[in-house]
Formats: sequence, C-alpha cells, structure tokens
Amino acid sequence: MYNLFSLPRFSRLFQKHTAEHWKSYLMGAGVLAGALLLVLGFLSYLNGGAPNTRAQAVFFGMFMLGGGFLFTSNIFADFSGKARAIAALSLPASHLEKYVVAWLYSFLFFLLVYIGVFYAVDSVVITLAKYGTQQKPVLNLFAREEKAYYSFLLFAAVHSLALWGSLFFEKLAFIKTAVAFFALLMLVSVLNYSFLKSTLGVDLRFSLPFLSADFIENERAYYRLTPTGTQQYLPELMLLVLSALFWLAAYARLREKQL
Repeated sequence: MYNLFSLPRFSRLFQKHTAEHWKSYLMGAGVLAGALLLVLGFLSYLNGGAPNTRAQAVFFGMFMLGGGFLFTSNIFADFSGKARAIAALSLPASHLEKYVVAWLYSFLFFLLVYIGVFYAVDSVVITLAKYGTQQKPVLNLFAREEKAYYSFLLFAAVHSLALWGSLFFEKLAFIKTAVAFFALLMLVSVLNYSFLKSTLGVDLRFSLPFLSADFIENERAYYRLTPTGTQQYLPELMLLVLSALFWLAAYARLREKQL
C-alpha cells in the first residue's frame, strides 16, 4: 500500500507541482477572465444590456468545456518527449500519486477556479450593464430552467477524454484528442441514428444521441420521442460511465510508461 500511495510522499509531490506551475496557472486564469469579460461585454453591448440567464448558462458551459479541454490535454506535458518523460518518471512518487495530482488540478481545482472567475466576471458585466436597462439576475447553477448543472456532467466526460489523450498522444495532444473526440461523437451519433431509424421505420431528423428521436409524418406532423421515467436519466448515467472508463484508461496508460 505504501508503494502505491503514501500521503507524505503525495504531499511533497503536490507542493512541488504547485511551486513549479502556479504562475502559469495564474496567468491562464487571467487569460480566461479576460476572454470571458470580452465575450460577455461584447454581447451586452450588442444587446443593449446584460445577457439573460439562459445566455449566461450557454457561455458558462462553452468556456468551461473549452478551457477545461485545453488545460487538461496539456496536464501531462511533462511525460511527452524522452528527456522530459525521464525526469517526470524519475520522481520518487508512484504513478497513482502523479495521476491524482494531475486529476485534482485539471478537474477539481479547475472547476473551483473557473466558477469563481466566471461569477466575478459575470457580476461585473451585469453591474456595468444595468445603467439605463433593467438589471438581469446572475446565473443560478442549480436553477431547473437553465439546467446549467448539466455542464458538469459534460465536463466530466470531456475531461476524462482529454486526460486520456494527454497521455496517449505524445505530440500535439490537444489537436489529436480533439479529433478523436469529434470522431467518437460522430461515430456514436451515426450508430444511434441508424439504430433508431431501423427500429422506428421513419425518416428521422438528426439529433444528439440518447436524448430524443425527432421525425415528421406526412410532411406536417412533427413528433419528438424522449425517454420517460427512470430512462430519462440514461444519458447522464452513460456520461458518468464513459468518464469513469476514460479516467481508468488514462491511469492505465500512465502505468505503462516506464524509464
């Protein structure tokens, strides 16, 4: 057990990682804040007022997924290239401890920092845009109307894939992982579409997999079939399972790396 995970050893590794990367992480948070301020501010300028909560939820999810994917796909950059990989693998810590440090920073700490940055920027934009217009409320992450909390499920899936890609691809991990992500999404969508079309026997409209089946009959009547009861939670369950599988695959890939 000591060889697998040691709290004192993990603590030293965590402190080392923090001391080496805190400046770059702080700069990244500043860039993220600037991008959010630019986009939300420009949107407020075009609309003549602060964006409503639905728009805030959309941009909350977009920036979280995009920023998280970019950050996570480079979290294991020290393991790319022979010279850097030798130094990273020579550290007196287990693979599990190295993996947990990367997971904490790219998942838990990123989410905490991102939520803080988003609400700080969002509050500033709403405050500055309230003059002469009716002030819009700040996004409530747990409101049932916007369902912004679904972004966290999507982030878990995107994060797990990016974490796996950062270890699987030694060069251009961000680009190659993005290509793999869209290829996987396209494959699943095509398979889901083909299965529903052969099962229902109607001409379907394209939709995201596992969410609904949309079709038109007699060129007029529009129908949408959605899961009901406990089946409506199937997409969320599949995202969690997919995330867990890619997290395990990433750890297995890290364990394969040897000096």
